Amino acid sequence: MGTSKTTGKPFNFWTCCDKACGTNLTDNNGKPGSKQEAPQLSEHKCPDCGKPLIHRVKEGAGGYNFWGCSGFKDGSCKSSFQDDDGKPGDKQEKKAAPPPSEFKCPKCKKPLYRRQGISQKTNKPYDLYGCSDRACNAIYNVKEDGKPDFDGAKKGGQK
Repeated sequence: MGTSKTTGKPFNFWTCCDKACGTNLTDNNGKPGSKQEAPQLSEHKCPDCGKPLIHRVKEGAGGYNFWGCSGFKDGSCKSSFQDDDGKPGDKQEKKAAPPPSEFKCPKCKKPLYRRQGISQKTNKPYDLYGCSDRACNAIYNVKEDGKPDFDGAKKGGQK
């Protein structure tokens, strides 16, 4: 079982320890299941590096539909593009991380980041402090004075 670096949610799968192999299998109640097919390279080329783009689609909750550079896996290119009716569209610009606040996480002592915006999932505004250490993943509400609420109820199941 692993944990997604982007969502923090657990996922299960089996993978070959030989990096050259790259075989991934689904998890079937603690045993290797069916083979997960490798994403198909498209005829569309990344305008940043020239490698083929891969159309990535996931249906349902937490789904996505975008085009990513095949150079992502080896770390050579992180470009991604919106889907435009089955073709790569505009480049998706990554949001810059907010600057760290003057507050430290009481759990791990790393800096907290204040995050504000509109949730894509619920379309509701959020305002919170999150730990900069993804392994810690502590999240704190914001008090009226703009400081983190270390004593109050914490979001994300943290106590």
